[in-house]
Amino acid sequence: MVRAKWASSKDVDLVFADEMYMVEIGDSFHLTFGQKRTNTMPSEPGEDPDAEIRPVSTVVLPASTVRRIAKVLQQRVQREQDDE
Repeated sequence: MVRAKWASSKDVDLVFADEMYMVEIGDSFHLTFGQKRTNTMPSEPGEDPDAEIRPVSTVVLPASTVRRIAKVLQQRVQREQDDE
């Protein structure tokens, strides 16, 4: 096993995303994050405005990493439920 240490992330751009699309390809997951943009004018009077999701980043993760993320998130949700 290779020991590794995280370098500083201060130079990494912070990107806001409010949507995510995930595809499993082989033994990895492709997660595309996006921002939902709503048109200011409806297509026709009385209709809701249309929206578009603009991709801002795609991250490819091995299945083992996705499992670790899922475990941490599950533990966090459980802790919050226990605190209620």
